[in-house]
Amino acid sequence: MINPRIVTSSEMNIIGIATRTTNQREANGNGEIPKLWERFITEQLEKDIPNKHLKNQILSVYADYENGVQGIYSYMIGSQVNDSSNVPDGMVTRRIPGGTYAVFTSNKGHISKVVPEAWAFIWNWFQESDTERAFTYDFELYDERSLERDNAEVDIYIAIK
Repeated sequence: MINPRIVTSSEMNIIGIATRTTNQREANGNGEIPKLWERFITEQLEKDIPNKHLKNQILSVYADYENGVQGIYSYMIGSQVNDSSNVPDGMVTRRIPGGTYAVFTSNKGHISKVVPEAWAFIWNWFQESDTERAFTYDFELYDERSLERDNAEVDIYIAIK
């Protein structure tokens, strides 16, 4: 992995499914995130999301941080939409305001390996950097580069101050 690029993102509206979890719970192998992904994929929920902004693009959003890296946060899997007024039953909507992000691109490889490796790099990078995380909204972008699970590449957007 290399140093991130800094970008400014416009406001986005997302529709999808969500849960609450902690990094500790996820690291112990009893996390909510794999269960949510399993449901999203098994039930093919992406096809139920109306008014998608782009096809073949899934976002996983981290928000509502209670204590930075240590605390509880919300996790959502869904798609950016042009109109969030029609939310299917069992799904939620979230507005992500525009902001400044450090964007990290994972290595290529199996998706279950490269995403955790990228997060480990990100945590270390912020510990050694003068750049501060905002702990507002962070998200992973799964696009055409991540359709092939064995050779995926993912962008991770971290909100910065």
